[in-house]
Amino acid sequence: MFKLSPVALGLSLALAAVAAQAQDSTGPQSSQTPYVVPTAPGWEVVSLLTVGDSAKNVDYRMVGIPDGMGALPGKFAANGGYVADKAFMTFFLNHELGATSGVARAHGATGAFVSQWTMHLNSKQIMAGEDLITRVMGWDKLNKQFVDATGTTRFSRFCSADLPARTAFFNPASGLGFAGRLYMNGEESGVEGRAYATIVSGDEKGTSYQLPYLGRFSRENSVAHPNAGDKTLVVGLDDSSPGQVYLYVGDKQRSGNPVEQAGLQNGKLYGIRVNNGGDGYGNGLVKLETGAINGSFDLVDLSDIVALDSGAQLQTQSTARDVTEWARPEDGHWDTRNPNVFYWVTTGRSGATARLYKFSFDSIANPTGGTVEMVLDSASLVGTDGQAARSFDNMTVDGDGNIIIQEDPGNSAYIAKVWKFNSASKQAVQIFESDRSRFLPGAPGFLTQDEENSGVIDVTGIVANANWYEPGRRYYLGNMQAHYGLPGELVQGGQVYLMASPRTGNAGKGRK
Repeated sequence: MFKLSPVALGLSLALAAVAAQAQDSTGPQSSQTPYVVPTAPGWEVVSLLTVGDSAKNVDYRMVGIPDGMGALPGKFAANGGYVADKAFMTFFLNHELGATSGVARAHGATGAFVSQWTMHLNSKQIMAGEDLITRVMGWDKLNKQFVDATGTTRFSRFCSADLPARTAFFNPASGLGFAGRLYMNGEESGVEGRAYATIVSGDEKGTSYQLPYLGRFSRENSVAHPNAGDKTLVVGLDDSSPGQVYLYVGDKQRSGNPVEQAGLQNGKLYGIRVNNGGDGYGNGLVKLETGAINGSFDLVDLSDIVALDSGAQLQTQSTARDVTEWARPEDGHWDTRNPNVFYWVTTGRSGATARLYKFSFDSIANPTGGTVEMVLDSASLVGTDGQAARSFDNMTVDGDGNIIIQEDPGNSAYIAKVWKFNSASKQAVQIFESDRSRFLPGAPGFLTQDEENSGVIDVTGIVANANWYEPGRRYYLGNMQAHYGLPGELVQGGQVYLMASPRTGNAGKGRK
């Protein structure tokens, strides 16, 4: 009988362990191991789909440049009807394509789109995939009405996304609002970028409505308050350099189309104007973020300009009316523990670091202003590789109040990282980084140095029925944009993955 030497046996066991680890971290539909690797004890990741991969039961491939995401429990039948089966999770994925990129999608045009995926939780198999948007309702600004623009609308660069709770757009106490679910996103395509809401469930599933009253700008995200009663509140973040932050306030309705019922039509748009921001606010001389801002803000009514449906005029009047300009506002999320608090990040610019800000509104029922606090500066964070953090981009606030922040460093040799920030202790820890074997120049499996972590959302409550779920852990969906070219419909590389936190008590204190 052939026997291994002790050295050979040890090597064999080590290789087997590596192979098992790779198998455990690669989902059944993913052709590749995860594009991110854990950098803190107890964190784990599983790749679910890599660009070019297909769903198990449908010949539908994942396309590149993934970005914002949303998810809900259950699945959808072939006729589009929602099935509340907790053995499944359905997630939605923005693809940040330019207007002329890719192939014609289900709504009849090239460009950005939203894919819909059905995941069997126990097996982690991606069972089905399809385009979410099948019909487009554009806005005729001359006649002030919606018009069917299916087949003629080319979406451009869908960035972050928000699939808020049902109560964001429906008040069960009064019966006002739209009782289905709406997926919020918009175009980060310059000053005329449009906002959209797509019906995920309920009447008109698959129809995407333009939202003119939310304003036109280079939109990173439209983040709806999850429970504002009969009001509808949406924060809009202008990813320009510099850019503004806006608050839309509408009233839910009993009749009308879905977005009219939801309170997303005929409301008021306000610009956030810091009126006492300290030395980091241009020493009071200019309305521009030149350093950390801490102080108070009020709201500037821009509704008269929004009615013109012109991003250029909104920008001009925002500047004229002293709406604060920030170093590229990025993603944001309402606090899961304090309904008056909204967290958001800036990515910074040349000579300006990335920052995490906290807005505390004076009221949700009738907001007029509040306070602003800078709670985290990228300059204070040092990664496990000794480099300072940079370029905050996508983020979420999980059910425990922790803030997960992803980096987009652009086309540089810097390895993008993911951070967890404890809003109570003000401590941060690096939890993931891009796989150096793929994203560091000179590595054997090098793909590109232009990678971007994106799309993070908390799905703990959705996956709680999976047989691999462990109480005391939090679970997140996220994705990676890998900016190297691919032919045809795929456009560029990328991947979707599932991340898991340590069990309670194993996360460590982190560093400030």
